[in-house]
Amino acid sequence: MNWLRKYIWEIMLNGVALLLFVMLFVQMVTLRTGFPAPVGWDFIAGYRSTNLIGSPLFSNAGHWAVRFLLFSLAMSPLYIYTGWRPALRLRKPAGLWAVAFAGLHVWLFTSDLTWGKTWYETYARIGFVAFIILLVLALTSHQLAMRLLKKNWKRLHRIVYIAGILVVLHGLLAASDWQKSIAAEAHIWEMRFYCVLLPLLLILRLPFVRTVLKRAPRKVKRQREYVPVLD
Repeated sequence: MNWLRKYIWEIMLNGVALLLFVMLFVQMVTLRTGFPAPVGWDFIAGYRSTNLIGSPLFSNAGHWAVRFLLFSLAMSPLYIYTGWRPALRLRKPAGLWAVAFAGLHVWLFTSDLTWGKTWYETYARIGFVAFIILLVLALTSHQLAMRLLKKNWKRLHRIVYIAGILVVLHGLLAASDWQKSIAAEAHIWEMRFYCVLLPLLLILRLPFVRTVLKRAPRKVKRQREYVPVLD
């Protein structure tokens, strides 16, 4: 029971993420094959299409990748300013799920027969660079990599901030390019919101900002202690 109480937030996060991923994967399979599960290499060969990049499935996979990545980046500031310890344990699984959804997004992109034309778009190349960065971070997120890289491990994983910037920029440019579609306006506003949220999350990590914000409540409390009580 104590174990469940300790890891309840991780269980909830992974449960929700797994459900979303399975729903997208099943939708991906049934979209072209009509079967509930892929069978061998015939599935991959028969899955290639010309209508995947513009599909809601493709955009949803990308959006969930952005959401989980920003959720992961928000966990450190949440712990710093609130002291909520479970936030530290949610960073890694949220980041790994971001890579999983991004991988699905990239798979759908390369499964489209017209991907070669879209590849020349700036947002496509930005998204691919962001995915490579996230993939490297995911592959080095284990204890062995930490022991081998030592101090360089933290330096390497700081590029997650660069990945975050590239991911949000990719989403904004992609949504703007597809603004003629019905749902594009909602996607654009979501990405604009992330353009505000991401800089805020990065600013909250700065040492001097952390010092100022964490000291502010103490000053207010001290001032209140010296206010005389009037009868």
